[in-house]
Amino acid sequence: MIRNRHIRPFWQLAAIVLMLQMIIAQLMVANDLFHKECHHDAQDPAHECIVTLMMDGGYFNVMPDVMPVKVTSEPPSAAVAKPQPVNAELAHLVGGILAHAPPRGP
Repeated sequence: MIRNRHIRPFWQLAAIVLMLQMIIAQLMVANDLFHKECHHDAQDPAHECIVTLMMDGGYFNVMPDVMPVKVTSEPPSAAVAKPQPVNAELAHLVGGILAHAPPRGP
């Protein structure tokens, strides 16, 4: 069993790194010059990064590229047989009178 105290410093470091990344991204949104210093193509209209996503209204407004799929229906290659009815007795009716008797004791 793994003890939590051995993994805890890793999770703390990961949380600190993620918070620093978000703070730096917020600073880049607030200061356009800082954004241009970090990205060589920040002035390009097609440039996309976390800063442009934040400036344009958030992460959830980005639509994925959708490719249409064409599906054509084809007739089956072999003739399909019509299912035949099954003439079978129900399992609880097989066995006569003793099939409905109470269970046998020990």
